[in-house]
Amino acid sequence: RRTNRQNSSNNNNQSHAGSVGALRRIMKVDNKFSQNMRQSILIAAVLCRKRNEPYTQFLGSDGSSYSDVRSAFGKHGGINQCALCKQRVQGPFYCRIVHEHLDVPDYDGGNSFECLRALFRCSVDDLVERQHELL
Repeated sequence: RRTNRQNSSNNNNQSHAGSVGALRRIMKVDNKFSQNMRQSILIAAVLCRKRNEPYTQFLGSDGSSYSDVRSAFGKHGGINQCALCKQRVQGPFYCRIVHEHLDVPDYDGGNSFECLRALFRCSVDDLVERQHELL
């Protein structure tokens, strides 16, 4: 007799919930898996903005559903805010995603926002396709 857990693990269409700790452990090591997860966080943030969806759950590159894309973007996205947003104590998510400050250098003079420019130029369908390629 199969248990509910065994039955649900065979259904590949459903994603399981990922924890904050699991995400932290993935992002702690710099490897292809963590780079794919970072890319899935960035894509999910841009998708939420383009679709005008709430910034809650996102699908990670490991197939798990994680809560709070805003928090994951700030902690693991590798994107810095511009000087004005830093002065106003707004994080990178609100600076680069909500306010779309994509033409302003980072507060430290860097250009961490460049990868977001390319994602904002993509259509929603292209972003969804890229997201599924990471799975």
